[in-house]
Amino acid sequence: MNQENEYVQKYILQSHIWWIEYAGIDGFRIDTYPYNDLDFMAKWTAAIQKEYPQFSFFGETWVQSVPNQAYFLGGKRVGQSIDTKLDGVTDFQLNYAIADALNNEKDGANRLYATLGSDYQYPNPLANVIFLDNHDKDRFFSVVGRGHREI
Repeated sequence: MNQENEYVQKYILQSHIWWIEYAGIDGFRIDTYPYNDLDFMAKWTAAIQKEYPQFSFFGETWVQSVPNQAYFLGGKRVGQSIDTKLDGVTDFQLNYAIADALNNEKDGANRLYATLGSDYQYPNPLANVIFLDNHDKDRFFSVVGRGHREI
C-alpha cells in the first residue's frame, strides 16, 4: 500500500481506530516496520496516541545491530530525520545473543554482555520485546541444540 497517498493514510488510520474501538484491542505488533513509510508511521503513532493514550505498540525490526534497531524508535537518538514515536521493537539482537550465549561457550557470554551493555542506545530498553523464537525463526530448543529428548 502506498503510505505516501493521503487517502491510503486515512484508510489505514480510520481502520485501526475502528478495530481498537470495536474489538477493544490494547496493542499492535507492527510487522516489518522498516518497510513502512516512517513519515506516515510518525503521523499514525501520534494520531493513535492522541485517541488512545494508553495504547501500546511495537515494531518488528529484523535488522543486524543495536544501532539499526534503535534507529526505528522514537526520540531521534541515532540520527533519524523523523521521530517515529515508536516505543519499542522486537529485540532481535538480544535474541541472537541469548542463542550465542547458550551455544558458544567461549564467546557467547561476551556477546550477551555486549548486547545488554548497548541498551543505552534505546530511549527505553524495557519497551523492547524480548523473545526466544517466533513464527519467522526456528524453535528455540532446536537453535540451542535441545530439539529432541533422549528416551
